Amino acid sequence: MQNNDCPFVTQFSFLFYIEYPVFCIKQFFSTNEFSYFWGLLFSPYVFYFFLFFKFSLFKVFEENNRNPYLSFIPVVNNITILKICKLPVSWIFILFIPFVRLFWFYKINKRLCEIHNTNQSNAIWMTLIPPIFYAKLVYK
Repeated sequence: MQNNDCPFVTQFSFLFYIEYPVFCIKQFFSTNEFSYFWGLLFSPYVFYFFLFFKFSLFKVFEENNRNPYLSFIPVVNNITILKICKLPVSWIFILFIPFVRLFWFYKINKRLCEIHNTNQSNAIWMTLIPPIFYAKLVYK
């Protein structure tokens, strides 16, 4: 309740703290940049790029006498790659850490390049752009 002698608001309103974040979220979702992002994310080209990577991984598993259908299961494919490279399977826990994983994937990809007798400088590109360079590993 506001006293007439006090020029400031003496009542605390929770309504502002509820309405303002809702307004900001509504404003964010209605912008063109957000719709461009969703259009790119659910584009068929992104799906084809992902499918091409999985097919390349399928071929890597096939060449190394592993069950190629394991390439479609997210965590199991990393474990299988670790087994192909003869590296400790306990590294799988390190591969869950967002930016640290890049260094370990580089080491794994370097080992894969050694196994397939290709240039080891491809390992950095296999880490950064896997769909293209895993295919390069398979199709030499």
